[in-house]
Amino acid sequence: GLNNTGSGNAAFGSFALFNNQVDNNSAFGTEALTSNTSGSDNNAFGYQALYSNSTGSVNNAFGSQALASNSTGTANNAFGFSALNANSTGGSNNAFGYSALLSNTTGSSNNAFGYKALASNTTGSGNNAFGEGALSSNSTGSGNVAVGPGTLGNNSTGSSNCGVGEKTLASNSTGNSNAAFGVGALASNSTGNQNAAFGTGALGNNQVDNNSAFGTEALAGNTTGSSNNAFGYAALTLNSTGSANNAFGSKALSSNSTGSGNAAFGDGTMGGNTTGGRNAAFGNAALGSNSSGGANTAFGFRTLGSNSTGSSNAAFGASALSSNTSGSFLGAFGTSALASNSTGTGNNAFGYASLTPNTSGSNNTAMGYRALGSNTTGSFNTAHGYDALFNNATGSCHVAVGYLSGPTTNNLQNTIAIGCNVLVPASNNTIIGNAAMVSIGWSHLTKDGIAFRPLADKL
Repeated sequence: GLNNTGSGNAAFGSFALFNNQVDNNSAFGTEALTSNTSGSDNNAFGYQALYSNSTGSVNNAFGSQALASNSTGTANNAFGFSALNANSTGGSNNAFGYSALLSNTTGSSNNAFGYKALASNTTGSGNNAFGEGALSSNSTGSGNVAVGPGTLGNNSTGSSNCGVGEKTLASNSTGNSNAAFGVGALASNSTGNQNAAFGTGALGNNQVDNNSAFGTEALAGNTTGSSNNAFGYAALTLNSTGSANNAFGSKALSSNSTGSGNAAFGDGTMGGNTTGGRNAAFGNAALGSNSSGGANTAFGFRTLGSNSTGSSNAAFGASALSSNTSGSFLGAFGTSALASNSTGTGNNAFGYASLTPNTSGSNNTAMGYRALGSNTTGSFNTAHGYDALFNNATGSCHVAVGYLSGPTTNNLQNTIAIGCNVLVPASNNTIIGNAAMVSIGWSHLTKDGIAFRPLADKL
């Protein structure tokens, strides 16, 4: 060779360190470090390892043609056939495995462990690839982390992505700032950004931005829906284009496809919803059968549990409106309130078991424990008080204010009862006060204001 001033060098093989002029290089193999002139502290083991290196220092190449094109790159480590083969000026790279970081030219601070890991990288920097084919198509993307075979395998220019698990983010090409943990998580995502998927198959078909999925198969079918959040096994699993949904709990919103603006909290909540939007369900099985109903609010176990197409309903309390299917504009507040309502509309029930048996009666208002507690098909009734209008089942147009006030039988029409235990025996009658009442006040206007005078007769 041409070495005349270098010291501490070791060369074994034809033309190994042939042009070297400096210190502390070791070359083992034909033409290993053969072009080196002033680079020092390099170690090359294998045919043409660090072949083109001229001034690069502190490089380690183990394997045939490892770091073969390196000229001025420094502090690189290549272990395996053709590892970092095309690197010229890139520094601080680590490649372990056959063809790992094969095409890297100027990219720096990359780590590749596994067969063809980061094999296509040219100028991308700060990437970490662990596993066969991990980040294998990456060219200029930077700041990516891939752990597992095929993880981020098609990524070309996408940056700041993190994939942990076999084939996570496997189709990602230009998407940025995605995080995927679990086999097949975000597997089909190519251009979507700012997504987070944790669990096997989570967000597996996603193509768009700003989705978060935590749990096996959560948001697995999502393609173009954005700004969704799913937490729990199979939560929002069939969602395809629906957006701005929030699902917390196993199989919450699991059948939703295009519905948007829904919020479901609890196992199986809104599990049957497909296209309904702007619904909110809190509690196991709440709104569990809803398919296309919209603008419903359900709080409590099985609230609005059978609702399918009913809209603009509000239910608060276990089993409230639990049998409703298509009724709309309903309000139920209290355990079992309007629990049997199926098609009735415009009803409002406030209190435990109020309007519980009602099925198709409409435009009723019940306030109090078991108010209108026997009503089934009666409509346009108003009940205020404990057991008010309790006897009514099919009658309509009643008004009852007070404990146990109302008609004496279940099918009268158009009565008014005001007072404690005031019972009206016939239709089209009004009774104010019970038998214990002795007078009722009345008023008239005078020039001095309002005067109140009692009626002397007992009512």
